[in-house]
Amino acid sequence: MNSMRYGRAAIVRCAAIGIAAWLAFGGSAVAGPRAWYYTSVYTAPLHEADINLAKLEEVNKSVNGSMVWVADGKLDTWTIGGRQGDCDDFAVTKLDRLVKAGIPVTSMRLGRGKALGQKHMVLIVFTTSGWYVLDNLSDGIYRNRGRFKPVSRQKTPTPIPQG
Repeated sequence: MNSMRYGRAAIVRCAAIGIAAWLAFGGSAVAGPRAWYYTSVYTAPLHEADINLAKLEEVNKSVNGSMVWVADGKLDTWTIGGRQGDCDDFAVTKLDRLVKAGIPVTSMRLGRGKALGQKHMVLIVFTTSGWYVLDNLSDGIYRNRGRFKPVSRQKTPTPIPQG
């Protein structure tokens, strides 16, 4: 289990950091948002024929079933592979598992929006014919058809540590 901690004010900036940092550095990093700069990487959608919907559904259902939703305290913590967490912990765990299953990180982004009247985070997988949402509120994956209205979307998956 790996985690990173940020203050509430920094959570918006955290979404832009990119989950690849956790993956590239063994799932953990000690530096805050100012220690990274961002590359200009565009989303590389998967061809619809190349997407394994069964794998997306399996990972979504498995993570949802293995974790218990618990709100973060005053300090927001993003944890990969924990047994409990809030929506961002579910989303980064799903991203980690899909990368390990061979889905390119460049085809996935974290999406922030609102669900049930609260801030919410999901994992979005982009394809040439649309995007799929993996959400801790549903064991099924779904194409975005207005159920999730994003407030912001992670711009790049690849932060690079400053030397």
